[in-house]
Amino acid sequence: MTQDANEYLMGGGVKSAKFEKKGQVVKGIIVRKPELQQQRDFDSQKPLTWDDGSPRQQIKVVLKTDAKDDEDDNGERALYLKGGLLKAVQAAVKKADAKGLEVGGMLAIKYTGDGEKKGKLNPPKLYAAKYEAPDPMAVAAASEPEEVKEEEGLDDF
Repeated sequence: MTQDANEYLMGGGVKSAKFEKKGQVVKGIIVRKPELQQQRDFDSQKPLTWDDGSPRQQIKVVLKTDAKDDEDDNGERALYLKGGLLKAVQAAVKKADAKGLEVGGMLAIKYTGDGEKKGKLNPPKLYAAKYEAPDPMAVAAASEPEEVKEEEGLDDF
């Protein structure tokens, strides 16, 4: 599992978004480049693979949300896109006529209900998603380097 160096430096993990009740919505602005990673067993943390040995993949997306569990909570929530959640986001990206998820884009996920139970497993959660790509003009303006004045240099250290 890869982790951003600055995420590690500044204290590590991002809280996971939770979908506990039907109708619940998690919505926010994508603040980090989505990351393809191998799924892990929840208990052992061992990497998961398919029967043929290939890795089970998921996409980690970090959103800046309005959620705050305590005063130290910055509102960032991680979504792990796989299964039905992945399909809902794929449909939303296509509907938005976008090429993929981008930093600055808005992603909203709604837990709409439960699917059909299979065996001893809990029924799969069903989702709906909406995606709005970032405004290209706002992204271009935000990515332009700011002019550094001489008096703001590093000579003061």
